Amino acid sequence: MKLTAEKLKQLIKEELESMQEACPELDPGIKKLILSGNKEEIVQGFELLSTITELDIKLDVHGGRSKYYGQDRKEIPDPRIHIEVTGPDTARFVKCMHFDKLISSKRLAGVEENKQFKFSFNTSGMRYSHFAKSFGE
Repeated sequence: MKLTAEKLKQLIKEELESMQEACPELDPGIKKLILSGNKEEIVQGFELLSTITELDIKLDVHGGRSKYYGQDRKEIPDPRIHIEVTGPDTARFVKCMHFDKLISSKRLAGVEENKQFKFSFNTSGMRYSHFAKSFGE
């Protein structure tokens, strides 16, 4: 097979694109926190990830705000974890963290176009178990 200048340019372009799309190495301790199943530890893991990641993103993670119910104003805690990501590398973050396996291709295209992603899950729910399974692989 003869290697033409055009073919060489194409090979170099593909190699550069694949290098850019590579996911950054994730610290095992952070991964352990995110996969712990404990709401506070998951939030802590994502917060740590946001401080050390090389991805160009703004990551906002919180454990949900308390809500009030009824006339007695009794506090009911929000059991969900909320994740909001914005920035140029948002789609890369979604793919590296395997959130792309939990959303539709149409929504993923929207993430790529708008450079923002919002997601919430309950640690005892199906969304988290699917996330943990794909992220833990």
